[in-house]
Amino acid sequence: LETYPGEQFNYASINYDILGLVIQKVTNQSFEQYVQNNILNQFNMGNTFLFRKDVAKYDMSKGYKIGFLKPIEFNAPIYRGNTPAGYFISNNEDMEKWIRMQLGIYGLSDDQQKAIYSTHIPNRSVPPSGDGSSYAGGWQVFQNGPGEISHAGSNPNFSSFVVFHPQEKLGVAVMANMNSDYTQNIGQAIMDTLVGESVVTNGKDTYKSIDAFSVTVLLFMVPFSIITLYFIFIVMIQVYKKKRKLEKNKFK
Repeated sequence: LETYPGEQFNYASINYDILGLVIQKVTNQSFEQYVQNNILNQFNMGNTFLFRKDVAKYDMSKGYKIGFLKPIEFNAPIYRGNTPAGYFISNNEDMEKWIRMQLGIYGLSDDQQKAIYSTHIPNRSVPPSGDGSSYAGGWQVFQNGPGEISHAGSNPNFSSFVVFHPQEKLGVAVMANMNSDYTQNIGQAIMDTLVGESVVTNGKDTYKSIDAFSVTVLLFMVPFSIITLYFIFIVMIQVYKKKRKLEKNKFK
């Protein structure tokens, strides 16, 4: 932890994996089976899956990641242990349903809607994060204007962003088949446009910046390594031809 417990909020995806394990222990079902029976089936979210094999018969987009300054196709390994945190597979139809549930316009029962709204209650026991948000049940809650709730996420080859304004009944979801900060930038720009706020146009992509830095370092290290190996080779040849002697360390 960067601070003492209770002083500041720090996001950690692994906490969702722990929650998934708790669900398994309490219900004696796998996390995937519990979600399937109690959420996806209950709310007619037939286009959302938790196992990649279940999507094989559908035309699922191929995933990409930035590599050597351009997007490259990348089939990320299956990471079942992180399913609760970021490996749901869905489409625009089911994401629309999910947003409508958050906005209270999906036709849920009173108890179901109360459960949804309870996840929007921010934790005010600690100061807001650097971006001004407080954390709720899986959501970042911003107090600017009428109130904004959002969450972004990514895994090695996909990313998503959901943002909504409960009072104005507006919601936006963006999904991309590449791990990129631009996914959030696009979604936020759409929401800002809808509510008449200024749009930030100079958004950066952390993944792209990291890749560019790595390529720069590599371009420097490759010739440096070649030159170093060349001189080592020359020295070895000189030693072999007895044109150079290796002095032994003398210890007294």
